[in-house]
Amino acid sequence: MNHRTIVAVKAVSVSQIEWDEGGEDWVVWKFPEKNIAWGSKLIVGEYQVAALFTGHGLFSKRLKMHDYFSKPGEYLISPNGIPLLVKAFSEAVSKTHLHCTAIYCSTKEHTYALRIHTGDSFGQAYVHAEADMQCKFKIIEAEKFLKNVVADHKNTSNDKALGYLDKSLGDELFRQHPPYGWEPKQMIPLVEIWQNTGIELLSLKFENYKQFGGGASA
Repeated sequence: MNHRTIVAVKAVSVSQIEWDEGGEDWVVWKFPEKNIAWGSKLIVGEYQVAALFTGHGLFSKRLKMHDYFSKPGEYLISPNGIPLLVKAFSEAVSKTHLHCTAIYCSTKEHTYALRIHTGDSFGQAYVHAEADMQCKFKIIEAEKFLKNVVADHKNTSNDKALGYLDKSLGDELFRQHPPYGWEPKQMIPLVEIWQNTGIELLSLKFENYKQFGGGASA
């Protein structure tokens, strides 16, 4: 007896792309569907910007940012509406769907607080430090942020974007509180580092600083 296996293929047809999940304090949001139909509408709300990205394969180290939508409104996904992506992938015009990712970032002022942990080796010694951190920041150059933080480092979710910020906050903790008076490895103030990625640091404070270690590193 012959058996035939029938595989059901889901035809995805996205008609509207809109940031409709997550809390108001989110910095980055990725639209979950990667197959976007021609004729779909991309909605950009107040205090939002969006961009289209390609190159989200498993082994790709970074994304390529294409068309950028900086003003609130409704945008049509058409050859005229996304010229940069069409220029890079002209064959996409003949297909029913685009294989790309829409990612948003928020331009609101954000307050971010957590118990930050960091560690580093200084010569043969390893030091761990932690402190209560609170900062306020705002993305003032969203195109630069989406390219330098999201695309170049594949920080495509809110958690990944905050993780990227956590790393630089940890470096700043060591810069302000160098263990045992050692010269910090990161000498550039955080306000300058974030400015280069499109972020304005409005305020920052560390409290309840603790330091551990100083013995031989493993």
